[in-house]
Amino acid sequence: MKEYYYVPIVKWKAGEQIALAQLSNECSTKIRPLIEFVDAESYEDQKKFHAKLNQHKIKTFYLDTAIVDETDRNDYFANIKRLLEANFQVCPVILEDEVDELGKELSSISNELAIRIPLPEDSDECSSLFNALEKLSRDSHVEIDLIIDYEYIESVNSRKSCYRETKALIYDFLLECDFIRNIVLSSTSFPMDISNVNAGDIIKYPRYDFELFQKIYSSPKFEPINHKFLYSDYGVTKYTDSEIDFKYMKHGILPKLKYTTENHYLYLKGQRDKTTKVLSVGYPELSEQLITSPDYYGEDFSFGDTEIKERALRIKGPGNSTNWVTIAANHHMSVVIEQLSSLYGF
Repeated sequence: MKEYYYVPIVKWKAGEQIALAQLSNECSTKIRPLIEFVDAESYEDQKKFHAKLNQHKIKTFYLDTAIVDETDRNDYFANIKRLLEANFQVCPVILEDEVDELGKELSSISNELAIRIPLPEDSDECSSLFNALEKLSRDSHVEIDLIIDYEYIESVNSRKSCYRETKALIYDFLLECDFIRNIVLSSTSFPMDISNVNAGDIIKYPRYDFELFQKIYSSPKFEPINHKFLYSDYGVTKYTDSEIDFKYMKHGILPKLKYTTENHYLYLKGQRDKTTKVLSVGYPELSEQLITSPDYYGEDFSFGDTEIKERALRIKGPGNSTNWVTIAANHHMSVVIEQLSSLYGF
């Protein structure tokens, strides 16, 4: 059985942190989050970072390096060392153009390393990367994970195109590639721009991201390496309103509820009275709509689902944007883990 099989990509912000902490014990053992810092300040305060990891019981994770400036590399190496010495199981994540510069240094600190690449349109472009990774593996005995980042899959045609390009990459390099430990497939299908959704609407967006993974994992052509495939996504919180400065909005932002189902992302948007501008459909009303719909998983499914029920029944207040990031992310991760457990046959 796989030690873990889901790599949720999470921003290192309060909502996502709490969503991870509130996963059931069973779900927590199935994931290894990829932590992305949202700004330099959150990265630089390493004492606070370590304290939050301990507070939220996050011990095993990938750590993205994109926020680290070149001038801070020595500090970054020292931080990785401190994390490992504190018994955190951390896998540093670097980009393909950093393999020569950082790979050797990091492999002297950590016994595992992840390389994050965009899906190449022409797999021939990857020859130099795989040569460098093979050399790094041979010389340093480091375990290497390859993270293929599709980013946004917006349509059936986009999903089909991604599959074709992934198939070429697998045939050209990965079927015989014994120095790659895991192949992590990352994407999202939650729309980047939802500003055109009308107030009061309920919209369903197909989960092309999970459809793509299912097709790749289940393909008989890739059976020799399908044990290496790990699912990864940006969930429903990659594109949020949390960076908006609300003081410049006369009436505030409309409440939005994001909810993952087996095949779709649901998006419910609140509404104001056209005359008074008072909220007529806020978080409690959106929650009511959801728990009375056939899409609701039930209050016992996850922490997020319990929260939705309690807010629908007014047991708790409507909550703020951070609360609803937690609710959406926690429910989403719980759904994905259930789906992957079925797909992997666990």
